[in-house]
Amino acid sequence: CSSDLSLLLAVLAEPLLLVRLFLGRPYLISVAVLLFLCANWRLLCEPWVSRARQGCLLALLIAANWMHGSGFLWGLPVLAFLCARQWRGAIRLAWLTAVGVVVGAALSGHPLQFLWQGAAHAVRAAGGGWPSYLLVGEFQPSSGSLQFLVCVGLIVAAAGRHRDLGAWARNPVAWLAAIGWLLGLSSQRFWFDWGLPAAIFCLADLLETSLVAGRPYSRAARVVATAVLAFALTLAVSADHGRRWSNDLWRLYAPIYAPQNRTWLPDRGGVLYNTDMNIFYLGVYLNPQMDYRFEVGFEPALLPDRDLSELREIQRRGVSDDALGIWVRRLRPIDRIA
Repeated sequence: CSSDLSLLLAVLAEPLLLVRLFLGRPYLISVAVLLFLCANWRLLCEPWVSRARQGCLLALLIAANWMHGSGFLWGLPVLAFLCARQWRGAIRLAWLTAVGVVVGAALSGHPLQFLWQGAAHAVRAAGGGWPSYLLVGEFQPSSGSLQFLVCVGLIVAAAGRHRDLGAWARNPVAWLAAIGWLLGLSSQRFWFDWGLPAAIFCLADLLETSLVAGRPYSRAARVVATAVLAFALTLAVSADHGRRWSNDLWRLYAPIYAPQNRTWLPDRGGVLYNTDMNIFYLGVYLNPQMDYRFEVGFEPALLPDRDLSELREIQRRGVSDDALGIWVRRLRPIDRIA
């Protein structure tokens, strides 16, 4: 019941959360490991922790760093432990994280290159000096999620936990939510990847301990409340808010790859100049054995410096005919522009 309500509030306040979750990707691995850490942070602060438990967390950290990269971001939970003055937990998590990053990088087969590319890619993808509106949505500033904050504040007040500031100050999960929210004002990925999952967990824990556990609710009342919340969550998830489930990218770009329009695509060895990564995603999905290349693939930050500068200039000028002249002058007979 408490988890349903906390997730429902998050989905209503942040519709983009569902889109990111349903994209899958290694991102889900990192979020799952983060939630495991949130659920077991008190164990790290105990005087003695079994090797089995530490080994379990270490294995998860290795998997997250190997599959998702950007191991330096796992310093955020360590920072949260330090802010909460949980020194023992901070030291344990720091060495587990360090080992997880190193071993995860080693599993790639090229550890130094893996670590360097992860850090360099994060810096380039997050801006590299370009205006934030030119970046992909997840790297743009968040709105501050005022609705979610108001909901959390009201629940904290209703539970009477606003008086217990000392307990909140000693909770690293609460600190991680605050750090993620603050950094999210610069890049919303900090909020969605770190702050919001921690906030959802904090809210579920608060609801369970303050408003549910130990209360004289009948079994029937609990079943009804859970069913109502689950139904509301289903409606919120399935709602086509902002056309998140019915965007027309397929309809828009599918004709490019239709067999009768083969001449729209580059010839063998050519380049398809594109500003929208979705053209690349759809093309790889429909024809993974294509014999031409894309100007923009998985991420613009992977482009060479000159190509990235040209792309940003075209985007800055609104992808107009005049701006596309930058690419037109480079076209060969085997190339195309989409």
